[in-house]
Amino acid sequence: MSPKKLIVLTIAGVLGLGAMITIALLGNPGDPPPADEDTQDQAPESFSIWILEDETAGYSDIITGFRDRYPEYADTEFELTKFPDWEGYRRLLLLAITDGNSPDVFMVPNNGDDLFASKTFAIPPEAVSVDDFSKNFERVFDELVLTETLTDEEGNAVESYALKGIPMGYETLALYYNFRQVRVVPETWSEFSEDIAENDSPDYAPVGLGLGPDYVPLTPDIIQLLLLQNGINTYENMGESVGLAALSGYRSFAEEEKNPVRSMREKMDALYLDVIDLFARGEIGMVVGYPSTLEQIREAIKRADSEAELSERFLRTATIPQLSTDPETPGRNLVSYRYFVASRFSDTPDMAFDFLSYLAWQEAQRAYMEAFAYTLPALRALETERREDAITDDIPRVRYEHFLDSTVERASFDTGLPESFDTGMRFLFERDDTDLGERARKTAEYISCEYSRFVEGENPQSPCILVP
Repeated sequence: MSPKKLIVLTIAGVLGLGAMITIALLGNPGDPPPADEDTQDQAPESFSIWILEDETAGYSDIITGFRDRYPEYADTEFELTKFPDWEGYRRLLLLAITDGNSPDVFMVPNNGDDLFASKTFAIPPEAVSVDDFSKNFERVFDELVLTETLTDEEGNAVESYALKGIPMGYETLALYYNFRQVRVVPETWSEFSEDIAENDSPDYAPVGLGLGPDYVPLTPDIIQLLLLQNGINTYENMGESVGLAALSGYRSFAEEEKNPVRSMREKMDALYLDVIDLFARGEIGMVVGYPSTLEQIREAIKRADSEAELSERFLRTATIPQLSTDPETPGRNLVSYRYFVASRFSDTPDMAFDFLSYLAWQEAQRAYMEAFAYTLPALRALETERREDAITDDIPRVRYEHFLDSTVERASFDTGLPESFDTGMRFLFERDDTDLGERARKTAEYISCEYSRFVEGENPQSPCILVP
């Protein structure tokens, strides 16, 4: 967790609930906690949940399980609202909170959560055991554990623990490839150069990388991955020499004469296509994506219709390339996830904590995993159930195991604010002849400016501008 996030995050939920010092253990992590009969007379008529990207129908079994476990809420109406994109969700959520219409529980991404830190309760240990959470959830989620040093009655320093929220799964990046065209998958980024050197067709590009977000939809995420692999954990340091090497390495894929992805821009502009579309048409051999990218690939195959050269038989995945195969050089992969938090403006905080407590248990986590096929399990105990499976039965070679590479570290990247970082990536790669060093510096300054305005409330009337 970055120091900046630690400063901003509120632990008012812990303090307001008695500043629990000791960790309350909740028993067997496979079983939900016992129902709290004291809330029998406090059950609200309605309970609102805002969801980012997930389909609301996927929560049916979770809500049923929660009601079975907490019968006092049997008559409470659940109001689930789905939002398809982060930027619109962020604005509407902030507006709802300002207007006094905050949902009781809402979802935030692991990047951009600083915006809501002062607007959410920390989950106290009597609702969710921090000790059990750290033992049972994937290690990357340790960044959701809050720690504060307090002073007891005798003046001794003691540690108080709580949680920011409850994750319901995550995604990592892997390599999608067309087996008709690619038989040996590169294990390192440098091995791509060998594949590219062997390409003799001006109409085929081995890999769809090197261009900006208009052409490579996951450009911001791929850049975060490359920065992480080069030891850069925050946007603030991407202008360093190592960070610039990562940015230059990404852009070089479109500069290779034998990886003519740059010359394909005219076609993509004319037909409103991107590299995933060209991958579906057989004009690109490999693309980087999340498990959920599979849905975009399937849609691209449908759009291509008779021009499609990629079939379910030849669509496959492999683990994301690393800088080296040397075991002394630790590999890294980017993690993207969302988690549920309790609103400080909820009229029913007790139910909010009960609901989040239920979400932390295996019963709810398995229901979520079964409802959302593109999600990797947040609980370690559930990973083995999914590892050997295909993401969808009709595409047997796109497998979870390639996204669940346990030999590499899974890590979050500090983008400051995700939409500002995305804007910065568009700025970085909008022209081919730009000085990446100067643009990286301006991008970092822009993101810091946006962070200061929207999170820290400094100079809110002063716009942050990216100027070439």
